[in-house]
Amino acid sequence: MKLCSEEGCAYSYKNITALQTRELNISVMHAYYKATKGGTNLTSYHPKMLSEFQQLQPNPTNLTAQRLSDQVRVILNHKILDDRLLEQLCSEYSTSTINSIPDSQRTLPGETDDLNVNNSNHNINITNLNNEKVEQNCFDINVSSQDSEYMRRTFECFLLEYKNTPIENRPKLPKLPNNKKTILTVASMNILCKDFFEKSNYILETMSLLYCCAHAVCMIMKIPVIYVKKFKKNKTELKWKQRIQKRIDNTRKIIGKLISYQTGNRRKKIISLVNQIANENDISQLDPHFSDKITEYIDRQKQKLKAWANRIRRYSERSKRYFQNRTFESNQKWVYRSWQNNTTNSCTHGSPSLIECLNFRKSMWSSEVSPNEGEWIRATERKFSNLANMGSISITAEDVYSITRRSHNWKSPGPDGIHNF
Repeated sequence: MKLCSEEGCAYSYKNITALQTRELNISVMHAYYKATKGGTNLTSYHPKMLSEFQQLQPNPTNLTAQRLSDQVRVILNHKILDDRLLEQLCSEYSTSTINSIPDSQRTLPGETDDLNVNNSNHNINITNLNNEKVEQNCFDINVSSQDSEYMRRTFECFLLEYKNTPIENRPKLPKLPNNKKTILTVASMNILCKDFFEKSNYILETMSLLYCCAHAVCMIMKIPVIYVKKFKKNKTELKWKQRIQKRIDNTRKIIGKLISYQTGNRRKKIISLVNQIANENDISQLDPHFSDKITEYIDRQKQKLKAWANRIRRYSERSKRYFQNRTFESNQKWVYRSWQNNTTNSCTHGSPSLIECLNFRKSMWSSEVSPNEGEWIRATERKFSNLANMGSISITAEDVYSITRRSHNWKSPGPDGIHNF
């Protein structure tokens, strides 16, 4: 097998031709996982990866650390090596494995399937016993009784808290890190909650169980959950209405100060405003009719206020009329109720009694009706009389898996708040 596929690889291999064998590909991934401690520490790993690879394969020359890094990316993107093999290489050099194992006792990839991984928080031991296998990692998960009880208690606490809580009132679940610890915790939670899902008969109940499981995983992994406070949006006025309203407010302030001037208030700010208005309107303060002209100016401003108020009323009525015309095409009931000034639902006035419900239904269904069926109904019956009845539909776990596996991981969730993983 060549290191790079002929279709997807766009790299040029002019200087190095030895990196085209399966053994060298495995050596590249050995050096990568050893330098990055299982792909977890990606800080300045290029020099160490180059030295590790040169120890394993001293034959290739003129090899750079960047070339090795590009080769790792090609192997992972184009899946040149088997995923099972990469998992074994990653787990061999990950920080969660036992670092005290000498190199002479480490098993080569493909020789054995036994692997023990110690989780730092809950000591989840994974061993391939060739029995039931988790599809994500092909591992069996054995959880200690203490950790199993802790997970179950956490899940049941969230189940009691959020089972009957509306979807919009539940906290928003964060995106979990896509690493081995997350996969192990989720797989363990799936095994522990299997009985709850088997007893679930409704889709809403299943969604609540999924949410509580995801919330419990966040709690176990010590990832904070997002509590979003919902604030009511302030209804802002339209821009044209804000501009007119601003003119009205400023004009009212001027009228109030001018009336205060006429009553004998001679403060510095008021006198300055009167002088400014007199200069703008060519009114001389030495004119004996100065007070009458100020009064005339106040009347003109009041007329402007009235005109602006009428403009707001006229524009508002026109906007309301356009809105009702658009709404009438889709929701006629709402328009009629708004005309009657009764937008409340009749159910808010109290539930009807049992006798009232019976009488209401009896008036519709108890009276005999002789429908006048047309000829087209009988023609349709004769046309489709040979069609067989549709069989019962049963949705299995395989059907759900085939649909969800095509969805992207950690995509934006729907109203249920559950990510696909």
